[in-house]
Amino acid sequence: MDELIARLERKFHGPDMLTMADRYDAATALRAYAEREKELVEALEPFAALADRYDPPEGDDAHAPWDQTALPTLGDFRHARAILSSTRSSHDIRRKA
Repeated sequence: MDELIARLERKFHGPDMLTMADRYDAATALRAYAEREKELVEALEPFAALADRYDPPEGDDAHAPWDQTALPTLGDFRHARAILSSTRSSHDIRRKA
């Protein structure tokens, strides 16, 4: 995060130099994005783990997994939906602003 802020400062020097408020805002935004990425990865892990069990692809992409115990749970689906929904909502809000 400090490296990104340093690059921004090099780009915006002189009259366009980043203020401390700009640095704070950038750091806050980067932390929020890092947290969102962590939530998205966590929500997708059950699906990636299931895909790992059935690699490499063998023309079977349209098939259901034969091991019913390997399927993601309804909770996994709901967790992924909730994270995706909140991401879409925050994305939509940012686009309108």
